[in-house]
Amino acid sequence: MTISELMELYYRHEREGCHPLHAQKVNTRNTIRVVATEEYGSYIAGYRFPADSINQAVQDEIDYFSKRGKSFEWKVYGTDEPATLPAELVSQGFTPGDTEAFMLCKVGKLSLDSATTRSTIQRVDSEVGVKDAVQVSEQVWGTDFSGLKQDLIRRIQTTPDQISIYVAYENEVPVSSAWITYTPESPFAGLWGGSTLQAARGKGYYRNLLGVRAAEADERGVQYLSVDASNMSRPILEKVGFKFITETRPYEYNVG
Repeated sequence: MTISELMELYYRHEREGCHPLHAQKVNTRNTIRVVATEEYGSYIAGYRFPADSINQAVQDEIDYFSKRGKSFEWKVYGTDEPATLPAELVSQGFTPGDTEAFMLCKVGKLSLDSATTRSTIQRVDSEVGVKDAVQVSEQVWGTDFSGLKQDLIRRIQTTPDQISIYVAYENEVPVSSAWITYTPESPFAGLWGGSTLQAARGKGYYRNLLGVRAAEADERGVQYLSVDASNMSRPILEKVGFKFITETRPYEYNVG
């Protein structure tokens, strides 16, 4: 399957076919909006419009979300059209985030060596477990992820079949965490998180968490694993079989 075919399949199932939690999905002529109930959390899931209408298409989204007092994210994939969208977003007041590598791997094609660690990996399904998972991310990135924590708690309570959260513990202390999400009837599963405390790196935690999620996806009949990889994660993922597909970059529009 070519990159174009893979991205079209991904668009159909994961962007056009997204199932947002506690948010309204609004299909328009140009975009697929996900409108959160709160001020933050809204985003553009997908979009398709000709280059000659790009200015008005972006302005329409700004007007829509601004009238509702909601900030929103517009995520752009390198294969998306029109190619001039990133420049247009910036010119209309969006703030670009970090560029990441969108990578895919066929389930069952991962090459994972067994790693010896002193960790115990647990699938968590309680608020305490979610707090442990998010605590690792907060310590690694130095950011308050309260919103993420609440979102993950809602997910495990409302749609537990669409997410699995794993935490690696060392001497009962959470040192690494990651999760995997599933969209109903999609051949893709998304890998998220994948953070490890600085003092615990080099011990195989990242690979172990990758392995348990891949095994679960295989059991569920998923065909592809997808991930937005940071510069730190990309080399590890390439070594185990992930292929770089394109770049992704989020653009944020803050209201007020």
